[in-house]
Amino acid sequence: MAYCTLADIEAPEEDLIQLTDDAGLGVIDEVIVAKALSHAGELIDGSLRGRYLLPLSPVPGLLVNLAATITLRRLYARRSAVKVPESLQDDYKNALKILESIQKGTVTLGVGLPDTVIVAAAGGMVAAPDRICSRTMLNDC
Repeated sequence: MAYCTLADIEAPEEDLIQLTDDAGLGVIDEVIVAKALSHAGELIDGSLRGRYLLPLSPVPGLLVNLAATITLRRLYARRSAVKVPESLQDDYKNALKILESIQKGTVTLGVGLPDTVIVAAAGGMVAAPDRICSRTMLNDC
């Protein structure tokens, strides 16, 4: 799932062109951006799976920011000759730490339901066979 769009990536257009324009057309290659967005989404989904029902709707702002950071870092990774800005590298490391905290449950998103949904019984009936062993019978053993 894509957690952000090209518009959410806070980088100058010239930088995005430099990072994606393999054909030399002078424009942002949206196919390459889409692949980076997909990579970020898969990384985020991997952290959320088991904690939240996916896909999340609406997407929390925190995840939009994390996805944008991860996507931009992924675009820089395509260009080994281009130095990753130190601030982006720090943001990327922090994004991964936040995802780890979400996975551990120390940070919550405040939306969605956990994958394991516990339904409270409201006077419901359960059909089950009679007990084979009673508590008294087990205590006598």
